Amino acid sequence: MRSRSRSRLKNNAERKFPVRVRVKCPETGYGLQYDEIYCWLQREVGAGNYVWTSDNQPGFDASAIFLRNLDDAKGLVERFELELLYLKEQVLV
Repeated sequence: MRSRSRSRLKNNAERKFPVRVRVKCPETGYGLQYDEIYCWLQREVGAGNYVWTSDNQPGFDASAIFLRNLDDAKGLVERFELELLYLKEQVLV
């Protein structure tokens, strides 16, 4: 059976960054929060130290943010009160 195609960016991110934060996109979209998150990532984490991709799940629009460490992931989720996606009984952070 053929597997679902994945982007090269996502495959590379999974190899390079050990922490993935999978979040549900707001129903109305990120709006201005997109720019705020991007600026925070640039300032606090640094260019080249994260990757932000789409990560749609059945029934949800989602984003995956790949990071180098749990402290950055925790800071991101707390700062923006992001809604994490839970798959089965596992939290993907």
